[in-house]
Amino acid sequence: MATLSLRQPPPEEAGLRPGQTLREHCEDRAKALMTERKDIDSVVAEISSLTQPVRPRFMPHTGGRRRRAITNKLYDGYGGRAAEILTNGMTSGLSSPSRPWFRSKIADPDLMKSHAVKQWLAAVDLVIYDFMAATNFYAAVKTGYSELGLYGTEGCFMADHWRAGMVCHSLSWGEYWTAVSDELAPDTLLRQCPLTTRQMVAQFVASRWDKRELDWSKVTVQVKNAWDNSNYDTVHEVLHLVEPNPAWDPVRFDAAGKPYRSIYWEVRSDARKLTLDTSGQEEQPFWCARWDVAGNDAYGVGPGWKALPDLRGLQMQVKRKGDATDYAVKPPMVGPASLKLNMSPGSFTSASSVDKDHVFPAWQADYRAIEILGKDVTQAHLALDSYFFVNLFMAITQMEGVQPRNNEEIFSREQEKLTQLGPVIERVNGEKLGVSIDRVFGLCLRRGMFPPPPPELHGMELQIEYISILAQAQRAAGLSIVERSLGFIGNLAKAFPGVPDNVDADGITRDYLDRAGFPAVGMRSPAARDDLRAARAKAEQAALARETAPAIRDGAAGAELLSRTDVRGTPILDALMPGVG
Repeated sequence: MATLSLRQPPPEEAGLRPGQTLREHCEDRAKALMTERKDIDSVVAEISSLTQPVRPRFMPHTGGRRRRAITNKLYDGYGGRAAEILTNGMTSGLSSPSRPWFRSKIADPDLMKSHAVKQWLAAVDLVIYDFMAATNFYAAVKTGYSELGLYGTEGCFMADHWRAGMVCHSLSWGEYWTAVSDELAPDTLLRQCPLTTRQMVAQFVASRWDKRELDWSKVTVQVKNAWDNSNYDTVHEVLHLVEPNPAWDPVRFDAAGKPYRSIYWEVRSDARKLTLDTSGQEEQPFWCARWDVAGNDAYGVGPGWKALPDLRGLQMQVKRKGDATDYAVKPPMVGPASLKLNMSPGSFTSASSVDKDHVFPAWQADYRAIEILGKDVTQAHLALDSYFFVNLFMAITQMEGVQPRNNEEIFSREQEKLTQLGPVIERVNGEKLGVSIDRVFGLCLRRGMFPPPPPELHGMELQIEYISILAQAQRAAGLSIVERSLGFIGNLAKAFPGVPDNVDADGITRDYLDRAGFPAVGMRSPAARDDLRAARAKAEQAALARETAPAIRDGAAGAELLSRTDVRGTPILDALMPGVG
């Protein structure tokens, strides 16, 4: 009979084949991840060569410095400028450092009415904003948007740092690889982590408690020799793998109790069991956002992929336009061998009466060709504007016609273009900004930076609501429907007064203000609204009573006079109103 073992494997053995070391597991995963991305490296390299040639990092470190791609195919930089406008627009529109772009909330609407809950949530948001602003988070965010627009995928590792709080390592294409989970969301990151000798010693050799104690057992002899020879800036190849922890046990407090595990190892080390560092992570310490994906693809497709044909054509047309201009301005000449013709401006060439008539252009370019090629270049620029959403982020600057236009027209145009950018906004919120907020929240929580929460929030889960410019504009896209509907009801009510009874005016108003981005602090609670209405009604009744008081007083005095006046022994009031009283 087979015996089932109840032994729980230690964290360093979990998820491994029998006899396989953690280092071998990491190298096997690294090989598989690198192989999967190879097919699209050539496409990204071409996009980069036509927009930002020095951005990707396909080459390893050589001699202590990183080699970058050099290209001579770039004749027009418009593609790079269009991509830069997209980068700036996404940065300002989704995660601007100068205005709030998210806020915490509770799913329970009744709890959200509590003043204590609102105060605590506002304090939490303020701590997170301050923490992000004190690090290089926003610089990494902007770099990532550039990669996202050009290559369709961006990556960043958010490292916990004892002094800075957090250090964001922006990853460029060629130095990282990723994989997705069964939820089709990126959950694995492999990155090249080149470190200098000084960084290697500070991070892996020196004791965490006493920097003077050095343990050289984890690094290669090359690192120690470089340190001993004072070659502190020599670069050493290190790989870093972050993946879900297969031994995750939430009740434990060691590395096995962390949802993610992080492993560093030195590439040149021959020790099959040796890793530089193995630790756990409380939350996903990286983001890998995709512009658009199909199925279970790990990498996305962005505007740069779609614009690639126009980027190629633009370089060709600009080169031809330059050649045509040269032919028109300075054509090739034909003349006798005895004549040395100087074609430089302001030069003088002496010629005999015989030679001067025999100098003529070998071929004269048609000046109209320059105009035709110029139109082709302009068309390519317009196509790139469309791919990189330049018309959305420069809606007023590039609007044709008399300036300025009215706000309604600008708003309508922005809404129309936002329908194309909406899915990207939702993906960025989920795969980048949401992951970042979770990471920063965890770092701040473990540092004790948050105030104590109110008792009613015990066991409640915090949620994030995105309130950036683009997020609010996307939510406000349906407000025109509300406005048209209310206008229709108002016109119909002139003939049918009961029609407005079908509309919940208070509900429509609150929903409209919320979707339009109206600040929550400026909105009264339903209870305060009802109290205000009751006070107003009471004041109106008092005013009405004051207005009618003189008439009532005069009427009462006249009635008393009639009741006291007799006619043949009978009061006049009784005679006028027989049977009363």
